[in-house]
Amino acid sequence: MPKKSKSNRRKHKAVQKSKQEWRLKQPTRNWLELPSDITRNILQRVEVIDRIDNAQLVCTAWREIIKDPAMWRVVYMDRYTGGCGRMYCRDMCKVAVHRSQGQLVDLTTVGFCDNHLLQFVADGHVMSFGFWNELAVSIGKNLPRLNHLELVGNNMTNIGLQAILDGCRHLELLDLRRCLYIDLKGELGKRSSQQIKHLKLPDDPLDGLPYISYDLYETCDSDDDDDY
Repeated sequence: MPKKSKSNRRKHKAVQKSKQEWRLKQPTRNWLELPSDITRNILQRVEVIDRIDNAQLVCTAWREIIKDPAMWRVVYMDRYTGGCGRMYCRDMCKVAVHRSQGQLVDLTTVGFCDNHLLQFVADGHVMSFGFWNELAVSIGKNLPRLNHLELVGNNMTNIGLQAILDGCRHLELLDLRRCLYIDLKGELGKRSSQQIKHLKLPDDPLDGLPYISYDLYETCDSDDDDDY
């Protein structure tokens, strides 16, 4: 193999040096200097527990954004994808609801709901009601801006549904799958179909739920805090 000439070796070294200088001169991206609206948009996509446990600890700017009640208008929590126990998910959900300061419009909980949590959400943290119908009445009274509500496996009756329809006039999605004590054959069923744009009925299939397990048939007032 012929040896490289001195001039070729000098050219090769010069090219290597220029590449190294180019790499060194590349600007570094400081995520903390992003415009606040972009940062807000990014943080809203972070899961609820990560927002509370991690993101708000990054810096003062992020903490102030996350403290804004508008950041908690939509709360979606899924125990099966988050990998946390029921009790911890309930505690974090209470934190999220508290931070919304009444601006909550969309709440979805999967795999960890119990009657105490729903009482907390529905009645401004006052644990005073013992039955699902009373909880539904409280939802209708205290969450008039709600537009998305999933109550899979809830034990309320037509009384509770009536209260939700009366109080939550902005409700667009209502999931009543496995709500086996609701009878929608009469006028209430007709009203529900007319008032709710996206209505899932008690006997509708469970397609789309991100889990298939015995928890589908648990009532939400179960005291079982098993992490599985």
